[in-house]
Amino acid sequence: MTLSNSVGVIDAGYRGEWQARFLVATHVGSPRTYKAGDRIGQIQFQRVPEVRFEQVDSLNDSPRGAGSFGSSGK
Repeated sequence: MTLSNSVGVIDAGYRGEWQARFLVATHVGSPRTYKAGDRIGQIQFQRVPEVRFEQVDSLNDSPRGAGSFGSSGK
């Protein structure tokens, strides 16, 4: 069995039950039975900053604005 969606995002406002959906993957090996309490996944919590945008007519020049993708030298 394999998770049908290996990565999922649960937004901060969601209040329902979390679920995992599996697909039977016959090419991976023999089927397995999972019981309540088995460890089947992981979760990572991340802070979501509150961001406020300000609309402006123009931006000041920046040393990083002269190049293109990958031009920061890092």
